[in-house]
Amino acid sequence: MDQLHSYLGSLPARAVARIYQHTHALTTILESLPALSQQCLMRMVCITHPLKREQLLSWVRPGSASKRKLAQALDLLVKLHLLLRGKEGVVLNKEARGTVVVTPVSYTHLRAHETPEHLVCRLLLEKKKKE
Repeated sequence: MDQLHSYLGSLPARAVARIYQHTHALTTILESLPALSQQCLMRMVCITHPLKREQLLSWVRPGSASKRKLAQALDLLVKLHLLLRGKEGVVLNKEARGTVVVTPVSYTHLRAHETPEHLVCRLLLEKKKKE
């Protein structure tokens, strides 16, 4: 996946923006990201104003090794033009924001993708409700 990230990072922002307009391409790129980068993006989907890097780094405890990992995750998102840097901070690329749509799904659909771990948790919660 590093090759994909390097390639996207080498493209001009306008070319990447056109790629991000295609849902399947964007989904593939998002799935290729490390988990922490994905989490950062999902947190930023609902934030419309720029955030300073210090604000983003405040999402983890001060002095922890996680701060360095978060900084690396944010740098990758900027390199891929998913986050855009401005004078006031970083903001989610509007092309990506428009394509990443949170769509409601049915309970049946969720159950179809249920893993054994999810099943155990769901059954335990249902049992707890009955008690």
